[in-house]
Amino acid sequence: GALITQDVILTRDLTCARNALTVARDGVTLDLGGRTLRGPGHGAWTWPEPQLSSVGIRVTGKNVVIKNGRVENFGTAIFLDRAQGARIEGVQADQSFYGIYLREAHRTVVTRSTVRENVYGLHIAQSHNNLVEENTLSRSYYRSPGGYGVFMVQATRNVIRRNQIVGSANQGLWLVDC
Repeated sequence: GALITQDVILTRDLTCARNALTVARDGVTLDLGGRTLRGPGHGAWTWPEPQLSSVGIRVTGKNVVIKNGRVENFGTAIFLDRAQGARIEGVQADQSFYGIYLREAHRTVVTRSTVRENVYGLHIAQSHNNLVEENTLSRSYYRSPGGYGVFMVQATRNVIRRNQIVGSANQGLWLVDC
């Protein structure tokens, strides 16, 4: 449950009983330093609401960078909630209900990341002008609903290019009202 207000480089793996890190200041870089944030599991079913019983990294500010590490076994591994201008680069988001969740997040770049074995790999809701490029999204599994590599709902002007989306239980890419 640590609150991050300045640039941070992790120096060890962290195992968290609930929420791990919240970036609460604009312009912060969270460098996971090749380390792993491990959570308590994905928790109870909350569809259609986001699974927020445990969040690996929550971002609410502007121009935040998350890079270079692994986030696994949370309700939501990485949650950008009304964030703007964020960048997720070189991150692995695994074995969570939501791998990466953008809610009302704008001008975000998700690049060179791996999102695998989540119910929803990358979920983009009411989020606009984002770039998803050069990622691998794989093995999203079904949990009624679920099984989507990329799921977008009420999202416009997003660019998804040069990604590898493989092994989704349902659709690799599902767009609703976009």
